[in-house]
Amino acid sequence: MSAEVKTYIVSYATPDVTLKLVYYVGHFLDSSGVFEVVDRGMDQYRVRWIVSRTAVRRVVELLTIPRLGRIVGEKIVVPGSSSSFNFTLEFSIRPNREVVILVSGKCSGDLDKCRRFVDLYLAALSAYVKNPPLTTLTTILNLPLPQITRALPTPTHPTPPPTPSMEKPITPAPKPAETAPPTPPPRSEVKIPEVKAPLIDPSEALDVVNLATVVIKSPIVSMHVFKPGWSIEDLLFYFTKESSKLRDYTYGISTVKSNTDLDLSIYLDREGNIVAWRGWVKGKEYDISKPYLLLELLKDYSNRELRVRIYGVKK
Repeated sequence: MSAEVKTYIVSYATPDVTLKLVYYVGHFLDSSGVFEVVDRGMDQYRVRWIVSRTAVRRVVELLTIPRLGRIVGEKIVVPGSSSSFNFTLEFSIRPNREVVILVSGKCSGDLDKCRRFVDLYLAALSAYVKNPPLTTLTTILNLPLPQITRALPTPTHPTPPPTPSMEKPITPAPKPAETAPPTPPPRSEVKIPEVKAPLIDPSEALDVVNLATVVIKSPIVSMHVFKPGWSIEDLLFYFTKESSKLRDYTYGISTVKSNTDLDLSIYLDREGNIVAWRGWVKGKEYDISKPYLLLELLKDYSNRELRVRIYGVKK
């Protein structure tokens, strides 16, 4: 039994940089702030994924994922496997108004676990290609560009001119008028979804006055309390799952608080991706920052209760 995966991701980088970010899987796993890498082999990584966690018990899966994607025609293929499921993801980079990564793939084995992991992988990849860490980006830029094979159009050969004849030309008999053959129906083409960058700049969305207005005037579209033992995966999955409630809004603002020293405002796009954030962590105030830093900081709060609200904002 298997299940198919079809979605897309928007990248704010150039097509070539996006290609590298997807292809060099090991750098993504090391930099995402989501995955715990337990072994770095020459060809493969071993990743520990916490499926569920309580105060007394953790359910863990160990996955094997290649260090590099595999080039198949125009696609980058990334497979992965654990003791209970397997997945294969295929990525195609398509320049549009923004660079769009078309994603397709399959899950087999324990489909529930597989889909949860794939959703997490794609949510983390979406944040990564939008705002890669500077150190990782510097490294990626110096790595060779994977050679994608693109289909070339079939060359057309000109028809050779007729050989001149020495015979007297014969006037052909008139032919009845021919009816033109019916025009074949146009072939259907794969259309890339028109995807735009966030409509609101982070400096506007996370302006302190705007945030105060959001809390007072904008509706709460979702709220959840994460009990101690939650993981980064749980939070990212929650944002992705609840993103359907943001489709009628320009963007979302999520407030994240704990009973101690955590008070955050997170700017979400309509797909549930973290665009930027600001707030207080461990008594330190952070101005508008990129997603990967937030994921690193939140790891220390998994043993505390987390109160999360998502507001739908219209502009």
